Amino acid sequence: MLMATVYLEPYSFKHAYEIVSFWKDIGLDYMLVMEASYCEFSPDGKRDFTSTYYTDRQIERMKERVSKLNDDNFIVRFSMPLNYLMTGTSAETFRPGYCQGIKFETVITPAGDVIACWRGWGCPELSFGNLHKQSFEEIWKSERRQEITNRILTTPPKGDACKACNQYKNNSILNEYKERTEWANFLI
Repeated sequence: MLMATVYLEPYSFKHAYEIVSFWKDIGLDYMLVMEASYCEFSPDGKRDFTSTYYTDRQIERMKERVSKLNDDNFIVRFSMPLNYLMTGTSAETFRPGYCQGIKFETVITPAGDVIACWRGWGCPELSFGNLHKQSFEEIWKSERRQEITNRILTTPPKGDACKACNQYKNNSILNEYKERTEWANFLI
């Protein structure tokens, strides 16, 4: 299954249908549409959520239009407006080995860098590789990815990089299963 997340910003909101349609046309199976969250490490710094720029009715109309793309081979879901604020770890609450979600998902920046999560945004030292230089498969299976993943799992974040965590839900689910069984053996 191929899935992606589209983070709508104030300037891209009106193009949501075209953006999701593009991803459907190239063969994705699942798409999550949500608004971007910003922290001090975001390229533009802290900013308001996209939903603050639009009325509830405008957001609902966008969802209705984009939902028409759903069919037997493609599903689109929404997390907009965010009805909760994802809160990840901080240097004070860091637990080594907790963030296993980064082994299941990745982020691709507009420049083609493949990174684990927000912690890697704008930090070349945390980039697994670049799609302009290597294939995704080469990057994902690389020793560099393993080294950076281990660094992220053993080193507390600096600042608020993990406060706007895109792995929060994955980690919550995985932590629940960890308590029930020895699940670490099946992780990549």
